[in-house]
Amino acid sequence: MGKVSEDEAKRIYDESIIVNGMAGTTYAFDVFEKTKQTAAIFTLAAHNEDWNRAIELFKNYMAALVAYPEKLLLVESVDDIYRAKNENKFGVILGFQTSTPIGQDWTNLWILYKLGLRIMQLTYMNRTLCGDGCLEEPDQGLTYFGKRMIMVMNQVGILLDLSHCGWKTAEDVLKYTDRPVVCSHTNPYAKCPIKRNFPDELIKGVAESGGVMGINAHPSICTTRDGKSRPDMTVWNI
Repeated sequence: MGKVSEDEAKRIYDESIIVNGMAGTTYAFDVFEKTKQTAAIFTLAAHNEDWNRAIELFKNYMAALVAYPEKLLLVESVDDIYRAKNENKFGVILGFQTSTPIGQDWTNLWILYKLGLRIMQLTYMNRTLCGDGCLEEPDQGLTYFGKRMIMVMNQVGILLDLSHCGWKTAEDVLKYTDRPVVCSHTNPYAKCPIKRNFPDELIKGVAESGGVMGINAHPSICTTRDGKSRPDMTVWNI
């Protein structure tokens, strides 16, 4: 492919569907509008939040959706992403970076799905009832409760995100689930060797499931090999 002019690159970007795989917890919707993103995944739970805290964040985002119907659209299906693009609105995708709000009852997922939850991680950095996060040693893998959680997620249609999972837990998930999984914000361990990132075999497993991996620009997980210098684009050979 030859060089593309700035105007042509802008045209391609403007016409493309751009989905931000991890926007975190923010209400700066004007930033997404200015950058012409189609939709983004917002975090309603990450750091071991419980049910009550997650519901409070649901309420906050619902309030924004009600207040700005001409600008915001709740994404509940793939068609809603296309709709957001066609109607020049911004698609809000609600997600968890941990399974802790579910508590010990995986049927809570039915309620959260009805509220709009569409993507969830089993773990953050730590151990949960579902399995081990990337900082746990040893990583003991997927639990029985985790298998039941995956079963219900697959049934209702909540996408499974392996970001932050320990390697053994992620490996177990790939063997167990029969639906596509993603890593919304993770980097290749071969380029950035810290346990938060995934080795090649897990990346291939995600691809073979039908899923994708999103690259993460957070400095702590895209460091250079010596582990001391600040990251820059040379680590990617760009």
